[in-house]
Amino acid sequence: MKTSCVIFIAAFLQSATALPSEGAAKLEARAKPKLNQYASVEDCQADKNILYHAAPVTGRCYDLDDKTGAFFSNAGGRWFPTVYTEKGCGGESYVLTTMGECPKADHCMKDATCISSSYYRNWKSYKAA
Repeated sequence: MKTSCVIFIAAFLQSATALPSEGAAKLEARAKPKLNQYASVEDCQADKNILYHAAPVTGRCYDLDDKTGAFFSNAGGRWFPTVYTEKGCGGESYVLTTMGECPKADHCMKDATCISSSYYRNWKSYKAA
């Protein structure tokens, strides 16, 4: 009985202290929803000088800062988010997607991407699906 108890505890401690591999950590980071706003596409691509960061909640509207020139969106495995031409998620809307036709290449998401907030439309707000 003592031996089986010691083996069980040793096995539990070994698995409890194990750290995820680098690949697993990268997958976990990609799975988390993210919305970062930047002053320019260059800042976005270099992931520097973040103006605003959010972990978007489904159904909540996020107004883009007036200084935002580009934003990074990662839906975290959820349905595709929607961008709007007016603050408060009003006006024209466009679903960011990898499916079907995209009006401009930089508005099609590939897992996660930097998107110009004014290239196709002057996006003012964002809603996680």
